Amino acid sequence: MAVEIPAGATAAGRTWPARYTIDGTTLKLIVDLSPQVVDGQTVTPVFPVVADPRVTSGWSIYTRWSRGESRYIANSPVYVLVSALSSAGCGSKWIRTPMQKAVCLGVVNVTAWQIHKTFQTARNNNGCTEVKFDYTGGLDGWRWYTRSPTCRN
Repeated sequence: MAVEIPAGATAAGRTWPARYTIDGTTLKLIVDLSPQVVDGQTVTPVFPVVADPRVTSGWSIYTRWSRGESRYIANSPVYVLVSALSSAGCGSKWIRTPMQKAVCLGVVNVTAWQIHKTFQTARNNNGCTEVKFDYTGGLDGWRWYTRSPTCRN
């Protein structure tokens, strides 16, 4: 089980400090509603202030890239290298016929391109990117997102 770093958000869309405390066997989410100093100015929260903790459990592994990392990857041809390395697996002894090899190459290259396009969409929307793998290391999905405590600069 994983509990991500908490973050609150005001009605104005400003992130607001939050933290966890443990009281016996209870995990408590605390959002500090006191005024904060931001860029030399005192700011008070615009209500309502919400905090949605994200708790995950299971066999998935999430790899997340920040806004800056997503921009960097979107602007680079790294998908070509990933695609080439992944395509090498299409020549393995378990993929025997030319048709199977062709399908494998097509799937690998289309998937690499789609993931690259996801990084570009994240870049264009000032967002972050997430790739999900199952417990065996197999690719299980990907997405771009902007609203989450894990999407940082």
